[in-house]
Amino acid sequence: MVNKKSNVKPKKNRPRTGQKNSISKLRIASTIIVTLTFASGLYLISGIKVNNISNKQSSTDQTIPEQEKSLNRKQQAFTFYERLKGNAVNIKQPESSSNDTNVKKETVYSIQAGSFKTEQQAEQRLVELTLLGFEPTISASINASGNRWHRVMIGPFTSRREMAAARSQLMTNKFEAMVREESR
Repeated sequence: MVNKKSNVKPKKNRPRTGQKNSISKLRIASTIIVTLTFASGLYLISGIKVNNISNKQSSTDQTIPEQEKSLNRKQQAFTFYERLKGNAVNIKQPESSSNDTNVKKETVYSIQAGSFKTEQQAEQRLVELTLLGFEPTISASINASGNRWHRVMIGPFTSRREMAAARSQLMTNKFEAMVREESR
């Protein structure tokens, strides 16, 4: 058998030009219909809102007499400031003598060098601090739970500089120090 090649070309699957034109016309027509439907829907919705608002206004306009309308127009000027004047609250300033304003409150510093449950521990810390050159005191206090604590205090110091020097000396000797500040 001999294969003969034919001069006939195979057909490609292309739509005919007549079909192509009808598809594009169909797309254009459907796009126009959808656009017109959307635009008419928007127009109807906007018309409904305007009609509802105007109906509400006309019904309220009918209930208000003409005299009240004219009064409301006159009263539309701001009356805020007049209303505030009637609600003013006067606060009396306490009389202070000129001596009180010139006197500055003095700040006094003290250092807590420890807080112990037993008095023996507090006295031991007192001896250690006395050897360093301080003049500590012990003050006993009872906390909220009813326990008694013994605080070892150094001071009072009238200047921040004196307090800082004492605190620095305590820190270099490995003692914890908590500064307490009081105004007198």
